[in-house]
Amino acid sequence: MNHDDCVLKQAGCDHVLNSKAKRDKCGVCGGDDSSCQTLAGVFNSAHYGKLCVLASSFPVYLSQYSSLSDTQGNFLLNGNFVVSMAKKEINIQGAIFEYSGSNNSIERINSTDRLEEELVLQCSRSCGGGEKTRESYCVNGFGHRLDERECQELPPVMLGNCNEFPCPSWATSEWSECPATCGKGMKQRQVWCQLSEDRMSDGFCNASTKPESLRPCELRACASWHVGPWGSCTATCGHGYHMRAVKCVSEVFGTMLDDRECQEASRPSDRQCSVSCGRGSQARYVSCRDAHDGVADESHCAHLPRPAEVTLCFSPCGEWRAGNWSPCSRSCAGGLQHRAVVCQDEDGRSATYCDVASKPPESNRCGSGPCPHWNFGDWGECTQTCGGGIKSRFVICQFPDGQMAQEHNCELPKPPSMMQCHVHACPDDVSWYRGPWKSCSVTCGSGLQRREVYCRLRGTGPVAEDMCDPATRPQEHRQCWHQDCVKYQWTAGPWLDCSVTCGNGIMERRVECRTENGWPSDLCLKRLKPDAQKKCYANDCKSLTTCKEIQVMNNITKDGDYDLNIKGRIVKDGTKVYGRCGGYCGKCIPHVATGLPIQVL
Repeated sequence: MNHDDCVLKQAGCDHVLNSKAKRDKCGVCGGDDSSCQTLAGVFNSAHYGKLCVLASSFPVYLSQYSSLSDTQGNFLLNGNFVVSMAKKEINIQGAIFEYSGSNNSIERINSTDRLEEELVLQCSRSCGGGEKTRESYCVNGFGHRLDERECQELPPVMLGNCNEFPCPSWATSEWSECPATCGKGMKQRQVWCQLSEDRMSDGFCNASTKPESLRPCELRACASWHVGPWGSCTATCGHGYHMRAVKCVSEVFGTMLDDRECQEASRPSDRQCSVSCGRGSQARYVSCRDAHDGVADESHCAHLPRPAEVTLCFSPCGEWRAGNWSPCSRSCAGGLQHRAVVCQDEDGRSATYCDVASKPPESNRCGSGPCPHWNFGDWGECTQTCGGGIKSRFVICQFPDGQMAQEHNCELPKPPSMMQCHVHACPDDVSWYRGPWKSCSVTCGSGLQRREVYCRLRGTGPVAEDMCDPATRPQEHRQCWHQDCVKYQWTAGPWLDCSVTCGNGIMERRVECRTENGWPSDLCLKRLKPDAQKKCYANDCKSLTTCKEIQVMNNITKDGDYDLNIKGRIVKDGTKVYGRCGGYCGKCIPHVATGLPIQVL
C-alpha cells in the first residue's frame, strides 16, 4: 500500500526548503545588488549607430531599435535588411527573449534571463534622432482593407524615434585680427569637431559642412613703392651699375607721396642688388668731381677718403603660407579641395618675393575612394494575405566595404523601405462588373462591340483592377455582324457626237450612281465619279465662198435659204462681214476668219 504524500514547501534560490533567499537584480542568490550596475545606453557616434549589451547583463529591456545581432555579426532579429513584423520568442545562449514585433508602434525586447553573450543593436541614424514610419489604413471588422473614404478620420502616421541625442558639430574660435595694416591679408580662426564640451576627431563631423578657417581681409589701400625700369649700365666694360627711379605712390589716387608714407624697410633699392632676396651686394659709381660737377682726376681728391663702390644689400625673403583645405567637392569618386597660398614676411605682411618653385599647391585631389550606394534586403512578410497590407525592408547608405554612411552621401534617390502588398480585395468583397454591350461599330458587315468591365468593391464602386482575379476578367470586346453591305457604283453611257461639225467642241455622256442590282442611288463616292463631259475637235472648218460649196457641204441640191455654220457658229441671214479689199483683179479676198466674201462698202 502506497502512503506517499505530496507536500508543497517554499524553496529559495539556494535550493533549501523554507528558504527565502532570492536573486538580486544582478542575478546573485542572496545578493545585495552591489555586484552589478544598471547600464542604459544610446548609440555612439560610429558610422552606423550601435549599442553593445554586455554579457552577464540581467535583466535586459530594449526598445525602439532596428536590428539585433551577436558579436560575430549574426543577425538575431531584423537582420540582412529584412523586417520581422510578428511577435516571437528567440533563444540566445539559453536566455529567452520576447520580441513585440515591428508592427507595434514601440518595439520592445525583454528578457529576465542572464545574458551569456554580448548583443549589438542598430538604428537608422547614429545621432540626431532616427525614426521609423508606420502607415495607417482603413480595415473592416474582418481585417480586410477598405477604401479610405470608409473611415471617418484616419489616424496619423506613427513614428518610432531613436538616438535623439545631438550629433557632434563643428565649433569655431573668433577670427584673428587682419595681420596687415593696410591692403590685403588673411585672417584665421580655429575649427574643430565637438560633442558637448569634448573635442573629437574631425572624422566624427560632416566634412561637407566644415566652416572655413582662413578668410581674406582687406583694409584701406596702402601707399606702395613704385619702381621704374633699370637704366643702362654705367660702364661699357668692367664693373658698372644700373640705376632706376624709386618713388612712394598712393594706390588710390596714383599720386606721388613723401617717402615717409611708405615702409622704409620694404623700400626697393635704386641700385640693383645681386640677389632677389636675402643678403647681396650693390655697386655704385664713385668719381672725383670739380667745382662745376665735372669729372676730375682722382689725384685731386687724394686728400679725401674714397667712398666704397660696393656695399651690402638686404631684402627680406618671403615665405609661402597656406591656409586650411576647403571641404572636398565630392566625398568619393574623385573631387578637389582648395586653399589660399600667400607670400608673407615674418611679420605676416605681404612680401614681394617668394620662391615660385617651392610654392605649395593651391588645389588637391581628394575623395578618391569608392562612393557609397543604397543597399537593401528582401521584403519581409506582408501583414495581410488580401485586402491590402504592408511589407518592410531596411534601406541603408553603405560603402562597398560594409561601412555605413550618412544618407546624404548616397547620390541616387533612396529606394522605398515600405510598400503595399496583397492589395487585391478578399474574394467575398470584390467582383468583376459587366456592363451592357454597346452598338456595333458598323452598320453592315463585320464590326466590334464593346462593354464596360471593371473591378467593383461591394457597396462602393470601382477599385484597382489588381484587387480582382485577372484570370476571371470578362471580355471587353466581341465581334458583331450586320446585314451584307450593298455595293454602289458609277455607270457611264456612250459619248454623244461632238457639239460642232468642225473646230473645238464638247462631247457629253450620261453618268449615274446605281446599286449592283441596277437601282438608282445617291450613295456613290463623289471622288470616284467619272467625267460627264470632255473636249472634242471636229475636222478643220473650210472657207465657203459659193452657193455650190454650201450645197456640197450640206449635201443638198435645191436652192433655198440655209444657215451657215462657220467654225461651230451659225451665221444667220443678213449677217455681213466687213473688211478691206485688196488688188485681186477687182475681186474681194475671202475674210481670214470666216472665209466669206467681203462685201465692199
